[in-house]
Amino acid sequence: MDAVYVEQFLDCFRRFITLCQLDNWPNDDTLHKQIQNAFLLAQHIEKCRHRMIEKNILNVFIDVLSKKINAPSLMIKICISEPPRCILKKIITSSANIDLMDAGFTIFLDLYSEDKLKVYLSDIMLEAASKKTLVDNVSTELSKSYQLEFNSQIFLTKIQCNNGSVQLINEMLKDCKQDMVDMMVVCLINKNPKYSDKVKTIVKGLTKVMASQDIVYKNFWKLLFRTEEDKFIQMCLNHGDIFELICTALIDCGKSIEGKMSREYFYIDLSYSEMSLNVQKICDNGNLKLVFLDLIYQSKDNIGFWEREFKV
Repeated sequence: MDAVYVEQFLDCFRRFITLCQLDNWPNDDTLHKQIQNAFLLAQHIEKCRHRMIEKNILNVFIDVLSKKINAPSLMIKICISEPPRCILKKIITSSANIDLMDAGFTIFLDLYSEDKLKVYLSDIMLEAASKKTLVDNVSTELSKSYQLEFNSQIFLTKIQCNNGSVQLINEMLKDCKQDMVDMMVVCLINKNPKYSDKVKTIVKGLTKVMASQDIVYKNFWKLLFRTEEDKFIQMCLNHGDIFELICTALIDCGKSIEGKMSREYFYIDLSYSEMSLNVQKICDNGNLKLVFLDLIYQSKDNIGFWEREFKV
């Protein structure tokens, strides 16, 4: 009986390692049930591995398994080090259709946490042969915030620290959507030191756009003021040069509203309520409020408007 149990135990690992080594799995013929079984097998392997670590017998077991299935010990260690990650990576890097990939994410979330999926995807996407495939097929099961993080990391990975990238950013923001502007903001608040030079390149591109006061970027300005408040404020705190240009734009907007000017050909077009909302969130932060007030008083043009309307 014990011998049968040992054989079944070894066979379980053999099946998992064989699956990990298959070149054509999953594919469009793979069933959702097979994806689920693969993750359940990975979960079982993970639990067994933890028990063997606790008993300090993992290395002995790997040596036995290596001889049993005629496979290198190092390859076995790689396969069973993080079993669910191994299956997830195979799904992402496969040629399987989007529906199967979505099913894989959903099944993963049934067994593990969203945080664990976030960590694995962040790691895998840096290894994936086609990073764009991952971005295009990230499951709707993931929160928007996580998707923005993934997109921003890929953008930071691909962008170069040169004038070509600055020009690319200028072109991207001429006809941009909300998700593009949100992604740029997330890039700007990235704290990873390895991206510091690339963040500076994005700052350079963004400040060039903002300082130009070109009407082609009117939509960009409107979308920028619609980004999530916490991310918007953090961007302002991290990048004083960007924040000063934002303040200048709000001051200019105030001038146009006070003077009842047509904004058809003006570089920024915010309604009074949109401007008021953004001024309020800036003034809720003491440090930003001081900078904003200083720039208002430096402008000297419409101090009365700001004192009357916003009691600054």
